[in-house]
Amino acid sequence: MKHKSGVVVERQAPYRLIEINRFLPSLQVHNTKQIFQTLAAYAAREIAVLPSKTVISQDIAALLGKAEETLSSAVGNGVAIPAITMKNIKKPYLLCAKLNQPVMFEGPDEMPVDLVFLIISPDTDGPLHLQRLSRISRMMRAPENYSRLRGAESEDAMRAILENANDLKVAA
Repeated sequence: MKHKSGVVVERQAPYRLIEINRFLPSLQVHNTKQIFQTLAAYAAREIAVLPSKTVISQDIAALLGKAEETLSSAVGNGVAIPAITMKNIKKPYLLCAKLNQPVMFEGPDEMPVDLVFLIISPDTDGPLHLQRLSRISRMMRAPENYSRLRGAESEDAMRAILENANDLKVAA
C-alpha cells in the first residue's frame, strides 16, 4: 500500500492484535472465581510457553483474581475483559466465553456479565497488551456486536461475528 507521502507502507491485517485462540459458546459457571478457574484451565492447556517452562492454571487464576481485586474487569453492557501479563509465554492468548447465566461483577453499569474476553500477554509485550484490551473494548461498545455474540450458538458463529466486527470496527 502506498502512503500519500509516496512511501510504500506494509499494512498489518486489522485482526492480528486480537486473534482469538479459543471460543466457548456455553460456559456454565456461577461466580467470578469459577470463571477465572475455568478460563485459566483452558489457557494453561493451550498457551504457548518458552522451552522448559510451564504454565499452571492455579497461577493464572490467582493472577486474574488479584487483578480483579485491584480493578474490576467489567466494562459495561454485560462484558468483562480480564487482562493479565505473564512471564515465560511466547505469544498472547485470547479467549472469548459466553456464559450460560450472567454473573455479577462490580462493573460501571452494575449489569451482570455474560460475555468474557480473557487476554493473557507476554510481559514483554508492553503497549501491545494495552492495544489488545483497547480493541476488544471498542468492539464491545457497539450494541450489534455484543447482541450478535449473545445469540451465537457455536464457536464458528462467535468467530465469524468477531472477525466481521474486527474488520469493520477497528481497522488499523
